[in-house]
This record gives sequence, C-alpha cells and structure tokens, in this order.
Amino acid sequence: MIPASYNDDTLPVSGRDDGPAPPCTRTSARTRTQTPAQWHNRLARLLILALLITTPSGCAPVLLPMAAVSGTAMAGGMLYRQRGGALDLGIGTQGARLVWAVPTGLLVAGLAGAWWLAPLVAGTTFAGQLFGHAAHQRSGAGLDDEPADYRQTTPLTDWLETVFGPYDRAWPSWRKELWHYAGSSEIELIRATLIVAPALAFDPGLGWAILTGLFPAYEIGWRLPSDQPYLKQGTEVAEFLVGASLFLVLTLAAGLP
Repeated sequence: MIPASYNDDTLPVSGRDDGPAPPCTRTSARTRTQTPAQWHNRLARLLILALLITTPSGCAPVLLPMAAVSGTAMAGGMLYRQRGGALDLGIGTQGARLVWAVPTGLLVAGLAGAWWLAPLVAGTTFAGQLFGHAAHQRSGAGLDDEPADYRQTTPLTDWLETVFGPYDRAWPSWRKELWHYAGSSEIELIRATLIVAPALAFDPGLGWAILTGLFPAYEIGWRLPSDQPYLKQGTEVAEFLVGASLFLVLTLAAGLP
C-alpha cells in the first residue's frame, strides 16, 4: 500500500542519488515562438475552416469571391513586406525585389488575360523598385529621431527643395509630413504606373491601381501600434499596406472601364 505522503518527485533519478528530481516542465503552446510561415498557414486554415462552416450554399457566390479578394490583398502585403526584408532568405536586395516582382507579374498578366505578359510585367515591376524613396519613409513618431545626416530627397524628388525650400528639422510636423508624403507618393505613382502599363491595352481597368501610389501607407504605418514580429509599427506596417492596397485594387479593378 502506498502511503498518502508518497511523492515520486523526491525519489532519486536513475544514475543519480544526490537529491530530488526536478519537476518536469513543458513550454506552453501559447509561449512558443511561431515563424511567420507557421502563423500565416494557421491563419489560412482557420479562415478556410470558418468559411466552410459558416457559409450557406446561397451565400457562397458572394462570400467566396470576397475571401479570394481578401486573400489576394493579404498575399500582396506579405510579398511586399518580404521585399523589405521580413525574413532573411540570403538572397540579397535584388533577390528580395524579385520575390515581389515575379508574383506581381503573374497577377497582373492573369487579370489582363494575357499570361505571356508576366515576364514583361515582372521586369517593369523590378525596374520600379530601383527608384528608391527611403528618404521619405518617415512620418509621425519617425520624425522625432531622424539622423542628423539623413538625406531628405532622392534624385527624383530634389524638386521638393524648390517648392518647400531646404528641409529644416525645425519645421512644424505638418510641413515635414507633407514633404515626405509628396516624395513617397511620387515614387509610388511611378512604380504603380510601371506595374500596370504593359497590361493597359488588354484591361484598361487595371489603370485604377495607379492611384494606390497616393495611398498614405507610411503615414498610417507610423500611427498603427503594432509589435508583431516582422510587422512592427513604422515602415514594416507601411510596407504591408503598400502591397496589400495594390493587390486589392488590382483585383477589384480588373475588367472595369
């Protein structure tokens, strides 16, 4: 008969007799670190399961396209975030740009109904990434810690000094916000134009996606609180918004006049 006071934690462990065995510990599932790929896969499975459970057959023609559009926007956000270096894939800057350019080329060519355009659109998308706008990626709280030697223009946005005068860190926040928004919007408009230009003859509606260049992604990204891995407040959130907004409008605009 085992006494009531019996506790096997006090028994010696095989091969040692110098004290009680340490209690067995397991890492809680909630505290385990998940990679972005695992997180995205789990989210996708949950969304699909919820859709299958809750979608009546009569609603499927409406909800399924909505899910497809939402999923495409999510994919665009994740691809553009990877272009910004979310995961270290060891492929360098140009490789990361290809991660964005190739799927974008396939999407635009598919929406235009001309798959042979995919390499051309991928090429123009890649070319657009060569027009950088790192000088204009700060907004909100990001304006408070600009390095003293931080360049405030790019070769394509030097005109800002003619319009606004030389950049001055003593300016009020609204003036610095306007400066950076004007600079980033110019570059994003050029990039969006290069993305859709090869396909406009096949689907003029895709031209609406050019307007996503005016979307204030960085202004929003610096104001959305987020401490998620690979999606922190600031440029990381902004990069996700840039890709998501472009893929969303491309998908919705396909076929429009």
